[in-house]
Amino acid sequence: MTHSHSAQTEPKKWIMACIDDSSLSNAVVDYAAWLAQAFGQPLEVLHTLEHPIQHNSHNHSGNLTPNQQEWLTKSLSEEDQVLNKQRIQHGKDILANAQLRLTDFQQQATQQGLNGLVEYVTKQRHGTLTDTLTDLQDNIKVLVLGMNGTQSQTIKDANKSANTIGSQIEAAIKLLHKPVLIVNQMFSTPNSIMLAFNDTPGAHLALEMICASPLCKTLKVHAVHVTDNLQKGQILIEQARQKLTTAGVTFQTALLQGQAHTALLDYQQQHNLDLTVMGAFNHGKLHTLLFGSVTAKMLQHTQKPLLLLR
Repeated sequence: MTHSHSAQTEPKKWIMACIDDSSLSNAVVDYAAWLAQAFGQPLEVLHTLEHPIQHNSHNHSGNLTPNQQEWLTKSLSEEDQVLNKQRIQHGKDILANAQLRLTDFQQQATQQGLNGLVEYVTKQRHGTLTDTLTDLQDNIKVLVLGMNGTQSQTIKDANKSANTIGSQIEAAIKLLHKPVLIVNQMFSTPNSIMLAFNDTPGAHLALEMICASPLCKTLKVHAVHVTDNLQKGQILIEQARQKLTTAGVTFQTALLQGQAHTALLDYQQQHNLDLTVMGAFNHGKLHTLLFGSVTAKMLQHTQKPLLLLR
């Protein structure tokens, strides 16, 4: 029998965890492992090395003879090579630590009689995170990032203020039409989630994901809508209620008034909910939408991880 090869094979979808040497990288690995186990998806832990270090920011050639210029160029080139080798090794050390955590995760799953990870790999890729995600986006099921990369963590430490949204997060959300889990705390197995529900495509997508996900059958879901138009709000929350009931999800609903992000965060804290799921902004002026939106304010002020869907 001859089999047709005309049909295209669906690319394997990975839970993708991006780490660096920030303090949240272990948590990123742990949350990604939890998601990969729950969804039965393979897991890739990724470390990217951006542009190699080059000492070209200062022009030393003006007062040098040709021989001195040649010596300086050779000397700086050798120094660059040493520094770049150190960066590569540092990245490999970060990935080795992630590998150890995943090995431990597998062992614990086995001891508890649970299904472990179906597959996991650690990889170092060269290039910017944006370029890397562009290449990999067809293979991503959920992207997991820390709230603060190394640079943003430094800024946050200096300011001691609200969460500093890393530039990589903005770029990743802008680029990908995939769920992005933003991690901002050490890992704790989620038992409950808050669906911040409104009438945007992203929020409806989040509701559909919750209804379809086997993971959400094991969690208590709180569908929360904030509005000053209670009549319209009742209609919207009823839509969520019907879909969650049909899907067999354990849930409760809440209709709140007030400033959206404040009401949502107060509700989350009051009910001690472990994870927030919400739609991100739509297309348009990204920076304005992100940093002037409820999404951005939630990112800046929430103390719990946030799963964004577009």
